[in-house]
Amino acid sequence: MKKVLFKRILFPYLILVLLLIISLEFYLSSVIKDNYISKLRESLTIQAYLIAEQIPSSFTNLDDFCRRYKEKTGSRVTIIDGSGLVLGDADEPSDKMENHLNRPEIKDAAVEGFGSSIRFSRTVQKDLLYLAIAINKGPNQRFLRLSVPLHDINAAMNRVRMRIIIASLISLSIIILIGLIQGKRMTKAIEEITTFTKEVVSGNLRKRVLLKEKDELGELAENVSDMAQELSKRLKQSEEGKLKMEAILRNMSDGLMLTDTKGRIQLTNSAAKSFFGIESDIEGKTLMETLRKSELMELVEEVVESGQTLSHEIEITHPKELFLMTTAAPFVVKREVSGVV
Repeated sequence: MKKVLFKRILFPYLILVLLLIISLEFYLSSVIKDNYISKLRESLTIQAYLIAEQIPSSFTNLDDFCRRYKEKTGSRVTIIDGSGLVLGDADEPSDKMENHLNRPEIKDAAVEGFGSSIRFSRTVQKDLLYLAIAINKGPNQRFLRLSVPLHDINAAMNRVRMRIIIASLISLSIIILIGLIQGKRMTKAIEEITTFTKEVVSGNLRKRVLLKEKDELGELAENVSDMAQELSKRLKQSEEGKLKMEAILRNMSDGLMLTDTKGRIQLTNSAAKSFFGIESDIEGKTLMETLRKSELMELVEEVVESGQTLSHEIEITHPKELFLMTTAAPFVVKREVSGVV
């Protein structure tokens, strides 16, 4: 019982903690990643506007311009005209690159003057953050786009995730230790209460259960002890009452019997036995089986049927001739006749 109870307490506790830790890891990872990308986007925006001021008015040798500023900023620089034609790029020859008019960041920049997106680049085979701004509104509109790989953020996220996992494992170990201590304390207390109740069931009402805990378990143990003490008191009173009743019955000159509704004897005194010359124990037997007087059986049946007290004179011839005035009264429990006295 102890192990089963301990598992029922500890396992749900551990599952709940693990779910909380996993949820926390996903939440923190998402928040940190979003914050990192937001800061990176702000940094690229500042760089883009600073670079846009340095773009030469002539379109000659823009690839060299883009490569030069990539060395300074670390971001891939691309210059695109209003039709989507690439005018310069830091990584690839611009004349070999496809039209960029349908790129998401370029579309947004054409409408709002600013656009960004995250997607996989087939050119460099990496996930990139793209940020584009519109330059020279009107027929001579151009776009400046900066892009940076996200492998740095992935590496940073892996480091953060590792720290979260380590911190979570440490926290989980502490929680498990606390859970073990609390679980053992609870199961020990419950085991003591269970042992005490078994003693009570076996009849040992003198034993008491005393717990050091002052919480609900301590209150439960105190209530159980008080219940056992009250039960002991009432059993003692019941036993004393029973002894008094037996003394009264033994010393009665009148014969007394208690039967059930079928005429089976449940209680009798010595006077009744002496009237009929009976020396053995007759409790549990029927009136017809022991006394062989049909008048008594008929009287019991009439009382059970009517619910009234009836009297009848009967004659016995053994062990000596006697005339007995017999009164039968219903024995009522919860408004129902359960026997006859």
